[in-house]
Amino acid sequence: MEQEFLNRFSYTQVRGVVGATALTDEAGEPLEDIVQGNIGVYKDATSKVPDKFLYDVFVFDSPKEKETIRDSDVDQVVVYGKIPRRSIKVPLYFGGTTSPDFMYVLKKGDGQMALNFIIETKDVEKKTDLRQSEQMRIAAAKKFFESMEESGVDVAFRAQLKNDDIVSMIKQVLG
Repeated sequence: MEQEFLNRFSYTQVRGVVGATALTDEAGEPLEDIVQGNIGVYKDATSKVPDKFLYDVFVFDSPKEKETIRDSDVDQVVVYGKIPRRSIKVPLYFGGTTSPDFMYVLKKGDGQMALNFIIETKDVEKKTDLRQSEQMRIAAAKKFFESMEESGVDVAFRAQLKNDDIVSMIKQVLG
């Protein structure tokens, strides 16, 4: 039933008051400090924090995320970072929410810095290794960000598996 409903649901924008977020205060200004546990459970004090990484510590949830953070400091990237837990709550049609792992601001070919790139990282070899519930979460997030794109937001969403190189993904999304 859940798989069948995947083809029938859609997202609609709801207007509302935007307040403080995991990264900003009520006025939309960046917070001075963020709880590390909201960004990642592991901390690597020996690795250099990439210049374009949003945070001043190297924190991650999986080996694949660590690799992605390390390799994302490329020319096409303006800034990137882990998305704090539960800060982007993509509603799931089968109940609950999901939140992607990474956010990027990328330079487009014409020099504009408008493309927002969202990544959901899964440390598995292939899509069929994902539990069905994870596959449905990714499909729902894909639909959610596609609906944002259709409403005029310059955003792209991709799932990243163990063998997906972040630099190749960035180049692919920039076309």
